[in-house]
Amino acid sequence: MRVMLAFDGSAGAEAARDLVAHLRWPTGTAITVVAALERGLDLFGAPDWAVVPRDAAESEALILADLQESLRQAAD
Repeated sequence: MRVMLAFDGSAGAEAARDLVAHLRWPTGTAITVVAALERGLDLFGAPDWAVVPRDAAESEALILADLQESLRQAAD
């Protein structure tokens, strides 16, 4: 069986993670934890008004690193 768990760090995602962690799964089940992150202008702006900070690349890298750490913790 293959299971995909979408995780964004919210209370609902944490509840889903805990549920998945405590269910009995058939032997061989693979659980994949995923998240989505807007990149570039979509991360910092709005559809009609994009506001990009001067340190956008650094900010995006920090946000991505934080998201990756959240995914690692959720997978554990």
